[in-house]
Amino acid sequence: MKHLVLVFSFLVVGCTSLNNAGESSQNAEIYVGIKNGNLIYQGKITEASNNAIFSLLNDAELKPSRLVITSNGGEIGAGMDLGRWVKDNKLDVEVNGVCASSCANYVFPAAHTKYLRKDSVLVWHGSAWQSDWDVEEEFVDMFNTHITLMRKQETKFYSDIGIDKSSYHLWSDQI
Repeated sequence: MKHLVLVFSFLVVGCTSLNNAGESSQNAEIYVGIKNGNLIYQGKITEASNNAIFSLLNDAELKPSRLVITSNGGEIGAGMDLGRWVKDNKLDVEVNGVCASSCANYVFPAAHTKYLRKDSVLVWHGSAWQSDWDVEEEFVDMFNTHITLMRKQETKFYSDIGIDKSSYHLWSDQI
């Protein structure tokens, strides 16, 4: 039990530090491009950044096979779109720094081959199925409609990339 408390404390402090450090560095440097033969995705996962990276691969004469990513995540739908694109293009994913939230939930598991650098951090949390959403009362109906759609898309996404979501729920509910 003593070790469990120690591990939990480390995770809470680590995630808090990671979030604060990652936000400032990611907000200062958002980049999507091709460097050294790799696709680079740095910063929040957004529809705009996704469209840019999709176009880069589409227009490239020599098609990169690896996506190097640093991201604290982003909107659930944008994360699944990027993950689906990674899967469809059979891309390898290399984490350079932080891959958290939508990055870890959707992009990393969709990769053909996954690479974690020795100083990288992979942080799974949340998903369309998390139960602790903080939604203002006036937006509850709109949110419920949106999250129901995201949950259906997430279930299909995990099925499409070969992840048994029922096992994931059993595991995540015990954390």
